[in-house]
Amino acid sequence: MSTLKKIPDSRLGSLSPASPEYNAETDEYFFDHSPVLFNEILDLYRTGELHVPSNCCGAVLQRELEYWKIPKCLISECCIHSYHSYVQAQNTIQSIRESFEDNILDYSPTEYRNSKMKKMFRTIWITLDQPKSSTCAKVFNALYLALVLLSVLVFLLSYQPYCRNETMTHEKLVYMKNYSTISLFQSVNLNNAKQVMFLTTEIHPLLDNIDLFCIVFFTLELFAHFLTCPRKIKFFTYVLNVLDLYLVVAMWTTFAIETQIEKYLNDSGMINFYTVLKASLVLRLLRFFRLMKQFSALKILFMSLKASIKELLLLFITFLLASVFFASFVYFAEFNEQDVFPTIIESVWWAIITMTTVGYGDMYPTSSAGKLVGIACAASGILIIAMPIAVVAANFSEYYLKNSERRLRGRLMKSKKKKRSCCSWGESPQVNHYSSSPPSPRNLLKRQNSKLTGIIASNSKSNGTSKKQKGKKTKNLPNGVQKRDAPSSAISRKSVTNENHGIWYDVPDLRVH
Repeated sequence: MSTLKKIPDSRLGSLSPASPEYNAETDEYFFDHSPVLFNEILDLYRTGELHVPSNCCGAVLQRELEYWKIPKCLISECCIHSYHSYVQAQNTIQSIRESFEDNILDYSPTEYRNSKMKKMFRTIWITLDQPKSSTCAKVFNALYLALVLLSVLVFLLSYQPYCRNETMTHEKLVYMKNYSTISLFQSVNLNNAKQVMFLTTEIHPLLDNIDLFCIVFFTLELFAHFLTCPRKIKFFTYVLNVLDLYLVVAMWTTFAIETQIEKYLNDSGMINFYTVLKASLVLRLLRFFRLMKQFSALKILFMSLKASIKELLLLFITFLLASVFFASFVYFAEFNEQDVFPTIIESVWWAIITMTTVGYGDMYPTSSAGKLVGIACAASGILIIAMPIAVVAANFSEYYLKNSERRLRGRLMKSKKKKRSCCSWGESPQVNHYSSSPPSPRNLLKRQNSKLTGIIASNSKSNGTSKKQKGKKTKNLPNGVQKRDAPSSAISRKSVTNENHGIWYDVPDLRVH
């Protein structure tokens, strides 16, 4: 007892004859618990450190510590990895479960059972929000992604010269620049092919109509999505829904400006607003992230980045400090050189390009001291980037593995339910107590075969002869059986009895082909 009192707050340290584990008849303390780690628990009281076998599961260790009321801080440093890996795995599984299962918006059963409208809204909501919920949802999701791809394709083709119709010749543009009072034409750079293209051409009508159709589709989809949402306040807490709202507003705004573009040619502020709004429509590419609900690996990638935010922040800070450090060194190393590294701010650009091993070649050191700084900068960049990226890759591997295990367990559960529903023949067989030896498997097989061929056992004692139906030829049947006229496909319980034994069992009545 003096040894156990070393940890007085534990279960063993607080033992006394009044403890519920004490048996007065045998003068023993009995614990109805697993003895897997009990030797290690006793060694803890002797040595003061808890050493765990390497093959011990973290869940078992946690359960044992909770049962014996032992603080987790007593686990030795050499064995803490087993417990820490279990806690980390549990946190990972919990975050995946919350991301894929717990955050799904849906109507409560009482809402859609008591209202036909809510039931219809729920059907539409599930179809729009859960792409794997039904065949209709899969078809709609495929259509949605196809239109997203079509919208992106139209956006790219609208900036190609061969997909635009000419509305103004180059000579007329020169004339408008020289003699027009419109500020847009006066500020145009005739040497800039992009500005000339936008002022002298317009998008092809076919592409314009396709783009308008996509705008209408995405507007109706957003409206139906919001209208049928069970929790409308939470609807805009999702980034993709906010993005859809912004894109719909931006698309209709640019469409309205383009229909009245002549009125705004002299308004430089409106033209700049239109340009920024038009450029922001490239965000329609982010609609592809709806695939996260269909392909979980894409969502796992974002969860891994979120779990690695500390490492990424460390990478950003370290990378920024190193780039400023090497930019300052190369600036002073090339101080006597002309036309290279004019300021430290511009030298930071060179340092970033060098540390990421991109090397555009627009700026480069020419002196020996500057080249030494460049070598150190490139080598440091490889080390600085490589170390945090390894942590991010490890997090992604862990999340991906846990998600694969979750999906595998879900498939096993589905297959188990399917097997029960497809292969179950009703209730489990109920066997009575035998008065003598049970029937042999061969006799049971004969009975089952007789059932499959449309033969049923006779309830009365057989006279050893077979009865023939009038007008029909029949084969000789075994003693005690008669031919069934119309085999049934339902499952029924039959009783097979004889003088020696009796047994109840379930067999299916299968149709005979």
